[in-house]
Amino acid sequence: MPKRVRERFIQRYLTLNDEEKEIIDRFARDYVRYDIHLGMRVKMPDEMEKYTKSFHLKKIPTALAYFALNDEKERNKLIEVLEK
Repeated sequence: MPKRVRERFIQRYLTLNDEEKEIIDRFARDYVRYDIHLGMRVKMPDEMEKYTKSFHLKKIPTALAYFALNDEKERNKLIEVLEK
């Protein structure tokens, strides 16, 4: 993540409430966990495409971290938080 984007993200992260921080923390942990070469392709969810580009994230770990969230409610919450 470029320094400018990272600084903007950190400033915004500090203003989130605990529930919003929790969903971002979980996504970040899963992103790091799945940032390995698995030798497979995963379709990028349409909902995450613009965030992958704007935060300069890798596609496969982003997709796997998104799908690692338990249900559609958590995924929608992640999208809402990222939209802010």
